[in-house]
Amino acid sequence: MKKIISLIVTGAVLTAAPIWGNVKQFKIKGVEYSYTDYDEIVLPEVKLKLYKLLSMKLTDDNLEEFLLMANSMGNEISKLKPAEKRLIAKALRKFPMRKVSLVVDKLSKDVNIDSVLQEIAPKGCWLGKQAKFSREWKKRDYANFSKTLKPVPIRKFFTAYGEWVNYDKQQFAGYPFGCTQYLIRELDWDWEKTFNPVGNFVLTVDYNLSNFEVSALLKLIGKYKNQIKLIVLPWGKFEMNNYDNREVKTYQEVARYIDRLFYSMKEVAPDIPVYLTVCFTAQTMNAWIKAFKAPYDGYAVWNICTTTANFKKVYRRFGQYSKPVIISGMFGYAPYKEKKSWYKVLPTISETNKKIEQAGFKGAIWINLD
Repeated sequence: MKKIISLIVTGAVLTAAPIWGNVKQFKIKGVEYSYTDYDEIVLPEVKLKLYKLLSMKLTDDNLEEFLLMANSMGNEISKLKPAEKRLIAKALRKFPMRKVSLVVDKLSKDVNIDSVLQEIAPKGCWLGKQAKFSREWKKRDYANFSKTLKPVPIRKFFTAYGEWVNYDKQQFAGYPFGCTQYLIRELDWDWEKTFNPVGNFVLTVDYNLSNFEVSALLKLIGKYKNQIKLIVLPWGKFEMNNYDNREVKTYQEVARYIDRLFYSMKEVAPDIPVYLTVCFTAQTMNAWIKAFKAPYDGYAVWNICTTTANFKKVYRRFGQYSKPVIISGMFGYAPYKEKKSWYKVLPTISETNKKIEQAGFKGAIWINLD
């Protein structure tokens, strides 16, 4: 008979004979085990289930069984020690969290599994909820809602500063020079702890953000709508901009997704201007803009990057679309790239901003590329 004194963080098994404590016995697949229960807080039944869980060799075939067994612990799972919960979470980590979330989503139709999964796999539980929202979101019809929208102006020329990294890796905040630009490439289940904006800011949404994360994005916008002065979308993948991707037949698919995202944002915060990213190129610019049907409040020109650009020429080219325009990707004087502080390059930025404003643009976003 194997003797197990207690569950320890490393998962190792000690076989020394106990001199105190209550010996408990159980069988797993015909093998008899015993262990010593020293903990009066945790119920023995919960301990037994814990050992059974950790003895399972997780596969695609028994992932559902594993989650149901964990769920059978009910409220008692909260009495497990943090190290014991981490062991269960570690066992789950062999699967992509989205796979776990899909199984959770399936089980939740018949079983109340959220409370337990929140304890042992909060990210899987969170993703399961996002998946459910995503399915419903894709079915939404915004035709009537679109008729209620009115253009939201930018009343004063603005300057924003940011970095070309996800918000949680950003080291620099634009305040007090101007407002900060935060890039959302991905959102995790704990985004409310990791997203701590400083002052007013511009929110830029990367196309890489999956529809699993849309629900969290909308909650973020709702929470900070009084600080968000502008939303820009989409930035991201090669195929999702009209400079790298010259295949205009692919633009419709991109536009359908981004238009839907636009309407969702406007439901949450109708008074925040939302601008569409456009690359300045005669070959594809017109086709790109025409592919999008939502009433964007303006355009954000991405690929005008240097301080010597002919800003007046660029602005005149956009005049045919009768919408406000900003420059959204100025990075000719990014401080980390140039090994200079923002303070040293501010005079050049200020002079360039004057040219940008005089040309007719409503603002400029200065970016540090990593």
